[in-house]
Amino acid sequence: MIHTLWECQLAARVADEDALSLAVLEWDDEGNHLERVLCRSANMLIARAAFSESYRLYPGQFLTLQHGVRLIEARRADA
Repeated sequence: MIHTLWECQLAARVADEDALSLAVLEWDDEGNHLERVLCRSANMLIARAAFSESYRLYPGQFLTLQHGVRLIEARRADA
């Protein structure tokens, strides 16, 4: 379910971003709503580095590293 205009715009760009299928995402505390996309990449090494650095910068947030809809790694606050 799309909840905000920003999420609607993001969904409209998905077809253009197939080449950037790896994403570091920040979620709300419950993990139900996407707060923001922190990084998109086509390279796994860059995506993993961005995920590690994002967790260092935002230690209290729920972050995921995903390839499309496939979850690669997730970190929650105090994990």
